[in-house]
Amino acid sequence: MDEQDTTHLAEILSVLSQVEAWSARIGARPDGPHPAPRSPLCGDDRKAHPYEVSHSAWLFLSHSVDHLASLLALLGIAGFVSMYAPFTLVRGALENACAAMWLLQPDAQDDRLERRLRLAADDIRNGEQMKELLRQTGPRSEQERMDQVREIARSAGLGVARATKKASYYEIVRAADQSHSAGGRAVATWKLCSGYAHGDLWPTLGASRRTEMAVGPVEGVGAFMIEADLRLLLSVTALAVDLTRRGWQLYDQRCQAPS
Repeated sequence: MDEQDTTHLAEILSVLSQVEAWSARIGARPDGPHPAPRSPLCGDDRKAHPYEVSHSAWLFLSHSVDHLASLLALLGIAGFVSMYAPFTLVRGALENACAAMWLLQPDAQDDRLERRLRLAADDIRNGEQMKELLRQTGPRSEQERMDQVREIARSAGLGVARATKKASYYEIVRAADQSHSAGGRAVATWKLCSGYAHGDLWPTLGASRRTEMAVGPVEGVGAFMIEADLRLLLSVTALAVDLTRRGWQLYDQRCQAPS
């Protein structure tokens, strides 16, 4: 690494420094707050049971923090800057932070409940697909589980079709862009990091640092040393941390009872 890389790495570690407090919060003895009586999340949980909104938001934030903590361990403890893995860790953090924001951001309870039930329906579908692959059965069928979600939606006065509609991550991340005034950066960052996670060529060509080797292994074919662009990694990491912070702020806000 040159001097500029060293500076960028130090800035990344500084951005990630607050992750330790979040890691402690989601640890073996989770550090509240929990939804207070009469708080928005308390009311949400009561209507959505057994698909509590607060539990889902906490799980998303826990996943985001875990990915960021792993990034901190990779860069700060192991001191290893790999070609692609840091961006896949950022992707995991960003997706989950955006999901927490998407779930908690609406002021209207009906909107929060609808989003929670959409997530529940997706989880049921995905879980049942896995059971089918493994040739396993559960105590209840997919139909029975989906019927429960539909009944919760009807009891809350929600449209069943909308409450069981698939929630795509494009929709979720795009909503974070709009509510956070990120100017499209969340979607762009998500697409970039997803490209790295999928092994696509375009992120390597367009975003990685490439240094041409003097002699390639095959005549007429270029060979390059690929390295992570630390300035870019700083930018995407800072956004993922900022969105995670916003997710915690929304969680804590929804946990508070009106004064």
